[in-house]
Amino acid sequence: MAKGKTRLSDPKGRRYQFRVRIPADLVREYHGRREIRFSLRTHDKSEAKRLVDFHSVRYEAEFQAKRVAKVPRHRFTEADIDGLSKLWLHRLLKADEDSRMNGLTMAEVEHRQRTLEHVEQE
Repeated sequence: MAKGKTRLSDPKGRRYQFRVRIPADLVREYHGRREIRFSLRTHDKSEAKRLVDFHSVRYEAEFQAKRVAKVPRHRFTEADIDGLSKLWLHRLLKADEDSRMNGLTMAEVEHRQRTLEHVEQE
């Protein structure tokens, strides 16, 4: 159901109406409107409740789609990809260099010894 306070109203015995408050972050998307309201074209309360459920889901999906559309998208150019690749390679090589300069920990030495023994047994 739409989180924007969906309401079923029966104004003075006329047909039921659907009302949903437009979330504050989306009011600009709806040209300043703060509420969506329209007739459900029925006098039957159970039919009106079914229609409210349907339209609530519909508007919640619409609100979510508008929020997603507002998120900026970035398209990577070849230069972006090249720069990111070089940055990744630089960091990888720097980590390797640091580990070589600082030496191996005892756990790393033991792991390599076990690996070498395993390879020699095959």
